[in-house]
Amino acid sequence: METLRNLTYAIAAAGAIAFCAPGARAGNFTTNYDVLNITGIVQTNIEVNSASETDSSIIHAFTLNNAAILGLFEGPDWYNGTFPAGSKLVVSWDAGENVAMANTGDILVVDKTGTNVLYDASGEIWSASGAAFMTIDFYQETGACEKNYNPNDPGHYDFIWFNNAKVQILDTVSSDRVSITTTGPSTEISTQAWNASGDFTSWSDSEHASTSGAGQQIDGYNDATVSLQISTSGHGPGEGGWFFAQYY
Repeated sequence: METLRNLTYAIAAAGAIAFCAPGARAGNFTTNYDVLNITGIVQTNIEVNSASETDSSIIHAFTLNNAAILGLFEGPDWYNGTFPAGSKLVVSWDAGENVAMANTGDILVVDKTGTNVLYDASGEIWSASGAAFMTIDFYQETGACEKNYNPNDPGHYDFIWFNNAKVQILDTVSSDRVSITTTGPSTEISTQAWNASGDFTSWSDSEHASTSGAGQQIDGYNDATVSLQISTSGHGPGEGGWFFAQYY
């Protein structure tokens, strides 16, 4: 199988678009993000024979993982540049337009330290084309929730939430478009603790989603099927503000 990174070669052939990346976002996001891990398969029809009165095609498979997604983001419609060695994908719960919508988190590319934001893939304004973005919404549809809450000081809460997730990878500009939408069940596990003075001390969070979808468009080919396994995890000192707000 080939990686989706190979698909960016065709996109790059369309020509680069001049782009000045915004400065790295500062603030408290660095203590409140989950490391993102994606593994998946994209299957799509490729025509191999179109002779008179015949139509033959085969199913071509691509791997879709963190490396492939970072390679896609380096394309001219997205970041339009090369990320430094060690760059990684995270879901930020403190920064960006999607957090303001209170139902998802920004997908960011950060440097190997995790403290410098290189690219916000969920904000179209960050893309060179102004129209390429990727989102993961673990709360597309909320479901049953198991909760434990100790309101005393010291105290804590923890919950396990069974939801439905939605993933989108969309580039509407290039002639070799990438258009992926998948949905499926997701599980979130979050905890928050505070001390005898009522001050937040630590938080932890993780999500897992298993999503799939058909009718996608990959590199100009239609009739694609996509399946993804998505997991995140993170922890930090103080308050996991977004998760605390979701609990209440």
